[in-house]
Amino acid sequence: MRETWVVTDAELIESSLVDGASFALVFDRHCRGIHRFLRARVGAELADDLASECFAVDFTRRASYDAGVDTFKGKHGTLRIPNSVRATV
Repeated sequence: MRETWVVTDAELIESSLVDGASFALVFDRHCRGIHRFLRARVGAELADDLASECFAVDFTRRASYDAGVDTFKGKHGTLRIPNSVRATV
């Protein structure tokens, strides 16, 4: 069963432009799924670093987030895998 949230990721990302702490909720929603995705491809140890990199890059680029573009389909929601990470997986 897929979780549904009252506040969307897009709304949280927009809110995080004023209050960066709002992005923590996006992290909480998607960290496990992103980590699981990466761990299956590169192992647990490297997955920790790569998942952190995904969120760090997305946080710094959140002002350019386009809610109309499905950047990471399915259960992983809004996150984009940066090219530096993509080359590893």
